[in-house]
Amino acid sequence: MDSKATTVLISIHPKYVDLISAGKKKIEFRKSSFSHPIKRFVVYSTAPVSKVVGFFDVDSIVCDSPQKLWETYAAVGGIEQNDYFDYYANKSMAVGIRIKNYTPLSNSFNIKMLNMTPPQSYKYLTDREFDLVRDLGKIG
Repeated sequence: MDSKATTVLISIHPKYVDLISAGKKKIEFRKSSFSHPIKRFVVYSTAPVSKVVGFFDVDSIVCDSPQKLWETYAAVGGIEQNDYFDYYANKSMAVGIRIKNYTPLSNSFNIKMLNMTPPQSYKYLTDREFDLVRDLGKIG
């Protein structure tokens, strides 16, 4: 993959996608960071939706202890405290992707249309692949 890819395909559970879409979840929590700056995330909504449904720009990516991230972002994280700390059990570092400008696709689509399988966590996309997401999703 091109080491300069700035778009990432990310798998997110449907309940969290709904909160992002509604503007209630303003940060996506992850266990690991990225090898270079990312400007945009394409959202794959996991089962039972199982479709590429939208994308968002990155406001910033923050890394800190799970406790510090919780103290700062609990109100906009869209996750219950017990679930959050279960997710970060035995982890010393937490990553938060601050969400900006979520754009739902007019036409959500099966990821197979990109000749891909759903990523376990994330997958870097080329500019051409992102253009295809926009075309398939009917985004001008």
